[in-house]
Amino acid sequence: GEFSKIASVLVHRKDLRAWALYSWADCAFTATVMAAVLPTYYSDVAAADLPKHIRTAYWAYTTGIALFIAAVISPIIGAAADYLGAKKKFFVGFFLTAVIASMALFFAQRGDWLLASALFLVGNIGFSAANVFYESFLPHIVRREEMDRVSARMPETFRKILHKTYKDICFMLGYEYSHYEQRNISMANNVLRILGSA
Repeated sequence: GEFSKIASVLVHRKDLRAWALYSWADCAFTATVMAAVLPTYYSDVAAADLPKHIRTAYWAYTTGIALFIAAVISPIIGAAADYLGAKKKFFVGFFLTAVIASMALFFAQRGDWLLASALFLVGNIGFSAANVFYESFLPHIVRREEMDRVSARMPETFRKILHKTYKDICFMLGYEYSHYEQRNISMANNVLRILGSA
């Protein structure tokens, strides 16, 4: 089937494997920094000393400003990278910016809402800009007729392969997959609870 075809391509094509792996890996930023962990941490820890409606407003302002800046600079940096022939350098630079800003969020403690906002702003801009270049690599590694299949289905197929690998590792370690997954969710909730009470 389609899954087998794409899985076979992933095994034999290092460039497509790297492209799909990045698509899978950048979900960590989307899931933790943008959606699940940081918004809660910002509200319950970094901005805990502010009134609740102010916390919500500041987070909304931060997110809005980050999206606006990313939207404005994306065509500019894209054109600059094309003109200079430096897509990969731009990609690595913005990717590392997002990584370093995300790591630096460790230093945002209780009351450090301004630091958390600034780091999220920088990280989100880096993440969005890196994705501009990530997407622009696709025409260089696949033929036009393969684009739809690769861009729409390959990252999802790669996630399925990794998901199956994770289940197999759990099995080899003697864990029930569902139990192990539930335990991870409980651990994440406990970490958030501890951070919130710090």
